[in-house]
Amino acid sequence: MSSLLTSIQALCESMRTADGSEDGSFARVFEEFFTLGETTELLSASKPSNDKGIRTLLGAVACRHTNDPEVEVRSLHMLQHAATNLFHGGFFAGQSAVTFFYFVKEQQGLAAFHAGGSRMDYYRITAAELPAGASIGRKRGFRN
Repeated sequence: MSSLLTSIQALCESMRTADGSEDGSFARVFEEFFTLGETTELLSASKPSNDKGIRTLLGAVACRHTNDPEVEVRSLHMLQHAATNLFHGGFFAGQSAVTFFYFVKEQQGLAAFHAGGSRMDYYRITAAELPAGASIGRKRGFRN
């Protein structure tokens, strides 16, 4: 197995076990992603993508971060590493530059919003596909 695939699998495992309640947990995972991206190997093995589902997830995270339901995801540059179905890239939302990665199979990833100076705000991205006809919510008047 190539060192790139090994590094991507290690990143995926780190993301899976990251715990937001543990101080610095997401920062360590993102540092691992940055280390992976420091070489040109990941970029060379990735192709541009415009996946609408990933774009929707990124928009939802941007809305939450900015507390603005109308915020735009601007200048999105998204790449896909097809062998692992890892999406990665960057964009702007509000006043923040954002870097992200997302594993489709695991339905999770991480977005880092540069909040000025050395501050970074991290958001775990998670998703689950609902079966056709499913809905989320509660029936009014429901009693348990």
